Amino acid sequence: MHSFEKKTRKKLNSSDVQSLSSKDLTLFYIMGCKVWERRNCIRVGDIVQDMTRLWEETKWVYDEMNDSKMTVNREDEAQGSNATSVVWKPPHWSILKINVDASFNGQGSGGVGCIVRNHRGRCLAALAKRVPYVSDAETLEVHAFLMGLELASDLRATKIVVEGDARRVVDLVKSNMDNLSILGMLATEIKAKMTKFRECYTEWVPRDANKIADRLAHYACNVALRFG
Repeated sequence: MHSFEKKTRKKLNSSDVQSLSSKDLTLFYIMGCKVWERRNCIRVGDIVQDMTRLWEETKWVYDEMNDSKMTVNREDEAQGSNATSVVWKPPHWSILKINVDASFNGQGSGGVGCIVRNHRGRCLAALAKRVPYVSDAETLEVHAFLMGLELASDLRATKIVVEGDARRVVDLVKSNMDNLSILGMLATEIKAKMTKFRECYTEWVPRDANKIADRLAHYACNVALRFG
């Protein structure tokens, strides 16, 4: 059992919190956010998961945040060797990078995952959301790009790059040709949102460089739909 998990089994006072290590303090805040999120769901009558999963969810979020930092270190190591593996690459220091992905369950719904990171690989925000009533995977991928842009807007970011492994969606956004398909019109909506930023562009990346967004999307597929 982790030391912090032991401490949370008893009531914490201010001195206990001040004595926590950097890791334990981060876990404490993540767990607090999770508890508050459940409180809000119960208040409006939404479905919530069993509290017995609280520690598991808290540790998962912590591991994901630190995995993004470790990725930067792995990239530095790869540059110093002949490694051919594809990894996430940090953006320029003045730009935030948003990685997005979608997971379609084949039954009319799916999940979207987005993560915002800076040049150090630090996670500034993340999103995992269940999306109902979608007809196919590519439409869901477009929703992932739209939600990634909204997340960046909420952070008041001005210079961003949005990465995803859906090549067709990225190609549609980059294309200057008119496309009257549903997917094309949604891509036009992405372009309109991109103009709200001082600097914004999209890039395709292989799935291996988009792992965390992929994990968030798959996680969102298992999140119960909320009714309120």
